[in-house]
Amino acid sequence: MVEDALYAMGSHIRQIQKHQWDFIIGVKADGNAKLFEHFEARRRQGAVKKMESKADKNGISLHCEWANNLPLNESNGDIRVNMLHCHQIDAKGRQTSFSWGTSIVDNSILS
Repeated sequence: MVEDALYAMGSHIRQIQKHQWDFIIGVKADGNAKLFEHFEARRRQGAVKKMESKADKNGISLHCEWANNLPLNESNGDIRVNMLHCHQIDAKGRQTSFSWGTSIVDNSILS
């Protein structure tokens, strides 16, 4: 399932997990602050996978980071998600950020 950040809540993800479906759900810091705190802690520890693209013909580059096995939020810490956090930088240096919580695991990094 692919959904926007309105669905990044424990009750909904529990339903998805009950059916053993995979998911990619947008997440935002204001709704899932604990997830972002844990992601930042992993970043400081050097325990995130980093991926970067060179600028395309329009001068847009993408810088992404991935971490496995993070708590969804303060009230649903038992729900673990993997997080992809990306920064798109345009030719003028403007940055836009996007983040997703997912059931998909990157097996090339530590959990």
